[in-house]
Amino acid sequence: MEYLFKSGDRHKVLQLLGLQRLMEMETQGPVNALLQEKLNELNFELKSVQETSQRQDRTIQSLNEALKSKESKTEELYHIIEGQNETMAKLRDMLQRNQLGQLQSPLSPQEQQMSPLDLQNTLFCTKLEVQRLKRAQLQKEHQLAEAKRAAQLLETTVHEEEQQKEATWKHNQELRAVVQQLQAELQDKAQQLQTLEWEKSRELQVQEQRVQRLTQQLARKEQLLQESRELLQCQQSLEKSPAAMNAMLEKLQQRVSDRDAALERAVDEKFCALEKKEQELQQLRLRMRERGSDLERLRSVLSSNEATIHSLESLLKAKTLELEQVSATCQNLRWLKEEIEAKSGSRQKEQEGIIQQLQTCLHDRNKEVEELTATLLCKLGPGQSEVAEELCLRLQHKEKMLQELLSDRNRQSMEHDAEIRELLQALSTKEQQSRVSFVQCHSGRLSNQAVFAVAISAAELEKDLVNAKEELELMVKKERESRRELTALQSVVATQEEELQVQASDIESLTRTIQMKEDLIKVRCCARLGDSLGSFGQKAKAPNPQTQLLLMLEGLVAERNRLNEALQAERQLYGSLVKFHTHPDSAARDHALQVELEGVHELRGQLEEALGRSLECLSRLETQGAIGGGEQERVRVLPQHAF
Repeated sequence: MEYLFKSGDRHKVLQLLGLQRLMEMETQGPVNALLQEKLNELNFELKSVQETSQRQDRTIQSLNEALKSKESKTEELYHIIEGQNETMAKLRDMLQRNQLGQLQSPLSPQEQQMSPLDLQNTLFCTKLEVQRLKRAQLQKEHQLAEAKRAAQLLETTVHEEEQQKEATWKHNQELRAVVQQLQAELQDKAQQLQTLEWEKSRELQVQEQRVQRLTQQLARKEQLLQESRELLQCQQSLEKSPAAMNAMLEKLQQRVSDRDAALERAVDEKFCALEKKEQELQQLRLRMRERGSDLERLRSVLSSNEATIHSLESLLKAKTLELEQVSATCQNLRWLKEEIEAKSGSRQKEQEGIIQQLQTCLHDRNKEVEELTATLLCKLGPGQSEVAEELCLRLQHKEKMLQELLSDRNRQSMEHDAEIRELLQALSTKEQQSRVSFVQCHSGRLSNQAVFAVAISAAELEKDLVNAKEELELMVKKERESRRELTALQSVVATQEEELQVQASDIESLTRTIQMKEDLIKVRCCARLGDSLGSFGQKAKAPNPQTQLLLMLEGLVAERNRLNEALQAERQLYGSLVKFHTHPDSAARDHALQVELEGVHELRGQLEEALGRSLECLSRLETQGAIGGGEQERVRVLPQHAF
């Protein structure tokens, strides 16, 4: 029955432990999955933030390069405008000088003939300058269009970066809120798990205590039944024969020795178990210290991650400030463009007015030249008309040559402009390609390094989290096992205490039986001594046996006193053992227990020696001769006073 009861309780305990493990696995599985998902989301968000920061760096670099190119272009435009102003001033000076020279000096016929050539030269120069001005104007228009396009691109990039910045800020806020919610949920779940584990452990402890109490009660009842049966049998045997009493005493002594050996074994086992538990506790403390160091390392890693996040935020702030500065420079460039456009429009208008004035002057001069030629032809004679015709033919030929030269120069200038444009376009494309490749390489290196560092940090954090979880689970399992072992040790200590109490009761019964035997021995000894003293009273010649008997009686009394003292010391030792088992704390008590056990062994040896001596004395008394009974009463009084 007892075995079946214990097996059923063990089966129930195993079922409860299996259910508890299943509950722990079910609760920890979704929590681990959620943590992994949140870690993946955080890694993805970190990558997106790094990509946005890299894009912002690229846009800032492109904006700085565009600003530098625009500044160089504006400087070139200023130089071109200054050159145009200088040429216009020179042309005005030349016109004023020509007009003053024509008004002041009367022209000779040769000078009048040379004046059309000068006018044609001036026309040719003015046409060249007009073409150059048109080219410069076209270049300015092209540069202004490029500047407008660059400004539009800058505006779009700034707007996109602002939108990305707002989106990243909102996303970071959402992530922080989600992380806070997850932390709160994890704390709640951890508290719930702790409460559930505490309640389950408490229930298991209560059940184990009940089972132990029931088993102990059953064992006590069985022991009581056995003892009652043995006592009944002993009483019956004692009533029948004294030999059975001696056998019973031998059995009791054997039981006492067996129980002493069992006690020694139990004490040794208990000391070994306590040493093992102390070693395990030291190992657990070391592991707890290691876990503390690991937690501190994780905290340092988290603090470093927070520092990196703060540094990224500071970089974002710096980038926003740079973007604001770039936007301010873009606005300044717009204002400069507007001013340049206004100035170029006014200058173009002035140049067009000057060109119209020059064209009117040339038209008037052509008319005057034609009138002068007509008057000269009318005034010339027949011989001079041929000279005039030759001059006209030469002039026409020169005009054709000049026109051909102008057309050739225009064509060459157009081809030269086209080649220059093609070269500029090729250079600009090469520069753009080189910039894009450099930016891509730089960004690729940075992105690869950042992604690799983030991946390594994330992998390390995941490994640390997994290791921490596994170690915490091992710690929890070991704590449970230690609790179970402590409960088992407590039950063993309780059983040992009960055994000690039973042994104390057995020792008390033994002392009672020993006292009964001593009383019987006293009675027999007194009777035999009385008989011997009576016989010795009749015989006055032999005083030596009386003295020997008296000495033997005194020795027996002394041995009885020693036996009583040894029994009292043994009782005190058993009481101290019971106290020690109720309060097992320190190593000093262990040493004291060993000393007391050695004392118990010595006292037991003394008791055995005293019992042997008393038995030898009794055998000697029995072997001696019968003595008369004259002095029986006196001898009976002596042992009563002695005992």
